Amino acid sequence: MEVDRPEKRRLVLRPDHGHPSSLWGEPPRDKVVGVRPYVTAEDFNLSEALKRKLHSWTVYFQERFVSESSQFDDPPVWRPGSKVEEWNMCGHDIVTALEEELVDYSVEAKFDTYVYSVNECRRRNGLPPFVPGPGGR
Repeated sequence: MEVDRPEKRRLVLRPDHGHPSSLWGEPPRDKVVGVRPYVTAEDFNLSEALKRKLHSWTVYFQERFVSESSQFDDPPVWRPGSKVEEWNMCGHDIVTALEEELVDYSVEAKFDTYVYSVNECRRRNGLPPFVPGPGGR
């Protein structure tokens, strides 16, 4: 006999300028928190260590990220001296920690476009590159 397991909630880790936590999803709320356009780490009752790591990662993005590229093969732009690969690895560590602390959630990392070009992201996902111009994709 199969036991029906409730479907996991979806939580996305994706920074955005002005977003205080980089978390996108519906938290388990015991009480009404009021209407606001974002959720925070506190809404998910995360450990203090994970809240600090998430906050530092988000602040680093907001202070150092400049823009996504308008060219398919060019990487995104960060301020000179930014440690983008370290930031990326830290983000994946945060996803792993979120999965460990929030077992009822499926956590998705959605920040590759801040690290790699559009075509590199496509290649990493097994997709063909975009080719501009007539006959391109």
